[in-house]
Amino acid sequence: MVAPNIKQKKTLLEELKYACKDVWHEYTHPEFIDQLQDGTLDIEKFRYYLKQDYLYLLHYTRCFALMAYKGETLEEIQFALEGTLWITEGELELHRQYKDWGIDTHELEDSEESIECIAYTRYMKDVGMSGDYLDLMIAIASCYIGYGEIGQRLLADEKTILDGNPYKEWILMYGGENYKSSTIEFVEKLNSYGEGLSKKKLDKLKFIFREVTRLEVAFWDMGMRGDKKIK
Repeated sequence: MVAPNIKQKKTLLEELKYACKDVWHEYTHPEFIDQLQDGTLDIEKFRYYLKQDYLYLLHYTRCFALMAYKGETLEEIQFALEGTLWITEGELELHRQYKDWGIDTHELEDSEESIECIAYTRYMKDVGMSGDYLDLMIAIASCYIGYGEIGQRLLADEKTILDGNPYKEWILMYGGENYKSSTIEFVEKLNSYGEGLSKKKLDKLKFIFREVTRLEVAFWDMGMRGDKKIK
């Protein structure tokens, strides 16, 4: 007897990504990353992106702290606090290492925020202030998971140039085992909330995830534009 073909239910993350698959691909395959991959990205554009990303990550850390406040269990609070440590001791530290490029911490923190950075970070904070723990986790998820996908894809791609590539450390950071392990843990936690969601709640989460993914696309566009004011 042939076993029936039982369609496996999508995880929460799969539901979210499927609902914005067009935007997700645009986010994870931008021109900025194509040029970073082979080392042809203009240095000044990367410097500008780096400054904006540093400011973004300061707000991102606050979002994790807010998520800890929103947590209803010790496990939720600890998970969020571990996220703040990961950013401050990992990602932000990577940015500070670029002082060899003539960018010191004071310059990073004193940079003027771009419109894209303001829009993205304030949207996440608004979701966190008005919503619950899961809402904010979804708002944080696109950045966390997407960068892991990009980094792992670049490291696995034979077209990626590492030798002599000024962006080698960036690729190794987001494609490395530490970030991969952290991403896996984040995805497992996110998917654990997938059972029993009402259609209304799931639709809300899909909307949030699509919005932050659109904002990620805008952030890459900002990087390609460089330090040019929007008229």
